[in-house]
Amino acid sequence: MSLIALAVAWMAGIAVGEWLRPAWPLPALLAGAALLLLLGLPRSRRLEQEGDGFNSLRALGADRSASSGRGLPSYQRPDMLRRVLLLVLLAALGALRWALAQPSFGPQDVVSYAGRQVEVCGTVVGEGELGRSGLVFPISAEALRLEGMGWLPVHGLILVQGDRFVPVAYGERLILRGTLSRPRGGSGSSYREQLAREGIYVLLNKAEDVGRLPEEGGLWMARALFAVRSWARARLESLLPEPQASLLVGVLLGSRTSIPAEVQEAFSRSGTSHILAISGWNINIVAAFLAAAGRPLPRKASWVLIVAGIVLYTLLVGASAAVLRAALMGILYVLAQQAGRPGHGLTALFSSAWAMTLWSPGLLWDIGFQLSFGATLGMLLFVPLWSAHLARWPRFLSESLAATLSSQFLTWPLIALYFRQFSLVVPLANLLACPALPPLMLLGTLTLFLGAVPFLGDLLCGLTWLVASYMLAIVGWTGNLPWAALPLPPLGVGFVVVYYALIGWWYRSQ
Repeated sequence: MSLIALAVAWMAGIAVGEWLRPAWPLPALLAGAALLLLLGLPRSRRLEQEGDGFNSLRALGADRSASSGRGLPSYQRPDMLRRVLLLVLLAALGALRWALAQPSFGPQDVVSYAGRQVEVCGTVVGEGELGRSGLVFPISAEALRLEGMGWLPVHGLILVQGDRFVPVAYGERLILRGTLSRPRGGSGSSYREQLAREGIYVLLNKAEDVGRLPEEGGLWMARALFAVRSWARARLESLLPEPQASLLVGVLLGSRTSIPAEVQEAFSRSGTSHILAISGWNINIVAAFLAAAGRPLPRKASWVLIVAGIVLYTLLVGASAAVLRAALMGILYVLAQQAGRPGHGLTALFSSAWAMTLWSPGLLWDIGFQLSFGATLGMLLFVPLWSAHLARWPRFLSESLAATLSSQFLTWPLIALYFRQFSLVVPLANLLACPALPPLMLLGTLTLFLGAVPFLGDLLCGLTWLVASYMLAIVGWTGNLPWAALPLPPLGVGFVVVYYALIGWWYRSQ
């Protein structure tokens, strides 16, 4: 049985869990029954020849023609039943993992005080972002005080909505005053559900800064990474003018907070927002740079450099769902190459998705995770097909256009579902803008470290400004075309399911 089939069964079990919402004993009993039946099956001749372990699983999945038991030799029927039971077992375990991940609040959970005005003591555990209501940042609550009462120990994450002019940094311990409230719910992928996937179930509205404690909190490694991130951002903003500096901060560090709203809107309308979101493409570029830098080193030292660089970059840019998926996939691919096994992109993709949803099953509904997974899957499946059709084009154009069309092939229904718009200029905008991303990342990194060197720094800053200005000009032109983005009516989940089913049927028929 391939890892891809097992991962699909696992994620299908999580989806069924979200749909049916069973209590944990039900999927646990189903998993136990499937395991007992699996262990009780007689050993087939093939298993006796191949042996146990991974070779047995490979042997079980070798005969793809065994789609039904009719006409099969008697010794192959247990193989087919064993495959079915393995899929049922993984689906039941996925539903069980979903059930165990559902929150249960006790009296010391900060969410129990929702609707009341409080003072809360907590540690900043993320980067502040400017929202419509001011500065927004998460804190880990430690203690809480109601009016006229003493401090009570509490725990849980709070999303603080405070004054936009109050700076905060990871690890600072604050005392804040405000009103706790539950995020508003709604249909579909609501803001409340998005925060719940991050472990946040309560907001602190109109927060006032009462005081700051001298002791720092959080993890020392995270404090160091956030300090490096803040240094890099401040340095880039001092070396380049706006909006080129904000674009480079978004491309290198994944922070959009200082990018002007009209620039972000242009990226959205032109279908190039993925350039501002750290994803698999950025991880691939980083891995390619590290592979080139480690080429003179021994093979083992080279892959250690690549893996360490991917891990550090993932932590530095915030380790979002899309970045984690891409990083895990890249690391699995590198380790497979080092172990002498041919790297298989689809296996690495589904294995990374399996690992991430094992850690947090709610990621399956994260929009960033879905778009990143769909774009990568599209490129793995359809780039060879598009490349064959574009074989007569210049190579740099055919590769860029094939990657763009392949990723959009599987992501546009999700964009239509969540954002209810369809961009007609996606191929053109990506064809012209995306080739500038690798040189922009390379020049930006060199500018970050060498920008203050006389003459060389001026040259690097000028080249970086030039590439960033080119990208902004292309995105601005394509995004401001009157027919760049068409509004769509509500399509519903059914449309997306039917679309992917038709795409799967068509791909298998090729």
